[in-house]
Amino acid sequence: MRGSFPKPPAQGGSKWVSAKDSSNNVKKWPGGVLLPKNNASVVVTGLGALTPVGNDVPTAWRALVEGRSGIKRITRFDPSLFETQIAGEVKGFAPQEHFNPKEARRLDRFVQFAAVATRQALEDAELTINAHNAERVGVVIGTAVGGIETLSTEFEKSKPEGLAD
Repeated sequence: MRGSFPKPPAQGGSKWVSAKDSSNNVKKWPGGVLLPKNNASVVVTGLGALTPVGNDVPTAWRALVEGRSGIKRITRFDPSLFETQIAGEVKGFAPQEHFNPKEARRLDRFVQFAAVATRQALEDAELTINAHNAERVGVVIGTAVGGIETLSTEFEKSKPEGLAD
């Protein structure tokens, strides 16, 4: 199947995605997002990505087209106590390149990813959000277990000293 995939998307330009259900009614998706009815469409104008195979859309797309996997041995913590020791980790992400030190400390890693991918999408779309379009702009974000790193860290801090694991 290699070679039959489309070329990576170019930066800029619109990518159209239909949002109508089969009866042209308002469709309610998880999260309470209402999609338009009748002949309205949703326009995806920009893309952003931080993934195990690349930290921007062209790099990630190229890796996927070439059939590269981002699944490797876990490096963000010692996985030796777990049966599964592989995962799809985002590599090469440096929060200090995108946030001041205080923001980088306060924002969980998944929030940093979301903010950076959103910036990428806005740049890709060549879109500036202003008073005229702010209510017509939306962002779709996907995360599996957002906040788990902070949850784990805070749990460890809350353990009474001397209590065995």
